[in-house]
Amino acid sequence: MSVKLTLLPSGEAMQVPLGTLLKDALPQGSVELICSGLGTCGKCRVQIISGLVPPTAHEQALLSGQQLRMGIRLACSYQLWQDTEVLLPPRETTASAQWLDCLPEQTSPNLLLAVDLGSTNLKLALLSQGEWEIVAQAQVSNRQKMFGADVLSRQHFANEHPQGRRLMQLLVVESLNHGLRLLRQEAPTPFSITRVAIAGNSVMLALLLGLQFTAGVDVAKLVREYPLAQAPATDLGLDVDESAQLCLLPPLANYVGSDMLACILTSDFGSGTEPALIVDIGTNVELALGTQEGIFVCSTAAGPAFEGGEISCGMSATLGAVHTVTWAADHYQVQTIDNAPAIGVCGSGLFSAIAAARDNNQLAANGRLASTELRLTAHVALTQHDIRQFQLAKAAVRTGIDILLAQAEISVDAITAVYLAGDFGKHVAVPDLVACGLLPEELVGSVAKIERGCIEGIIRYCRQNTEAVAALLARIEHVELAAQLAFQERFVANMLIGPAVPYREVE
Repeated sequence: MSVKLTLLPSGEAMQVPLGTLLKDALPQGSVELICSGLGTCGKCRVQIISGLVPPTAHEQALLSGQQLRMGIRLACSYQLWQDTEVLLPPRETTASAQWLDCLPEQTSPNLLLAVDLGSTNLKLALLSQGEWEIVAQAQVSNRQKMFGADVLSRQHFANEHPQGRRLMQLLVVESLNHGLRLLRQEAPTPFSITRVAIAGNSVMLALLLGLQFTAGVDVAKLVREYPLAQAPATDLGLDVDESAQLCLLPPLANYVGSDMLACILTSDFGSGTEPALIVDIGTNVELALGTQEGIFVCSTAAGPAFEGGEISCGMSATLGAVHTVTWAADHYQVQTIDNAPAIGVCGSGLFSAIAAARDNNQLAANGRLASTELRLTAHVALTQHDIRQFQLAKAAVRTGIDILLAQAEISVDAITAVYLAGDFGKHVAVPDLVACGLLPEELVGSVAKIERGCIEGIIRYCRQNTEAVAALLARIEHVELAAQLAFQERFVANMLIGPAVPYREVE
């Protein structure tokens, strides 16, 4: 007799003999077998999604009660007695963890874990709760991205597939636990995590909680009111102390998450009297315009183009990615990450290439290429389709800015500061944003980049009293872009590549 074994998240399925040890059925390299499968190291952990059987003595000895309840098992001990779905650990190649020099001088310090729950990457920071200093940080990939680069695709998968919500939750929790394992491996001394604070997109937070929701539902409200948001963090399966409390920063609207609230706190523009703008660019772009009268926020779906998705030669900002392009007499010169051979273009390189092509008259304002492709190197080129994807993404962002200005009834000249948040904002060249028309020319000298904006904002949130937070939230107004009459007109105008028609000229 045989049973069906399904590997997640790939969906690969196979028939194996009844009673086979899971480690023998898995593809080579799927799990760590440091003890050669003798059941002594506990490193070959997997998560059983369906077909779970009682734990073995080895598993009970090496895994905690919480892990066993979450379906964590050891591949070297687990036998397949029925059809089984198993979630494999991540094969992380870009993860990193770093400890700083300010570790509290305690035998086992109690630390706070702050998490920036991004759709592509997860950023973790450990803080000393007395001094509120960052003592360690890590970054890992969000494994949910295998089921879609954007949150809408993941929401659809979670609602339409059996075990979809459960799988989405397990993937992000395992990603976070992977980051924690890296931090523990690098730690100079043992530590305890007694509090977990998380900020992120509203849908990302809902998927973390395993909530069921459909289109039209106020996801932000569901997250804010869900009791687990103030429950022990281990209820989610996080590998932290049993007593660690979970705090989710409140999201502002369906697609304007608490990561934007964190950025507002970091920039401190919410308390200022001079108009200021926050631009957080990712697959889902979030914008905030602070004025004396209030804070206006919105979101717009730029898609994955700015992160290398849906671009023929696109890639994330990793080894070999082109990040800067210039024209030199008769050809393009490129700079790549770590000066490695060019293998693709990341988001900042996409802006740089298009700005250089416009400056060199190889790309018209309407997006039409002068030739069949924009060749940057022997192996890297942008196609006409790539340019169109860029135009759609850029127009979405610029239109969001225009609509917020209209809602606040101010001109672009009134803005005194622009804050670029997130990894993309950290690396992109501001002149390229202006040359491509994403930012108005009037703002080029007012741009500042806020690194670790979300993490710093989480720290400020945790340190503020509830009255101050409530007062800030009361000043925030969500603007639904699709409901604005001028949206379509502005979107079409903003498809042009280059300085767009200023807002003040649009009625």
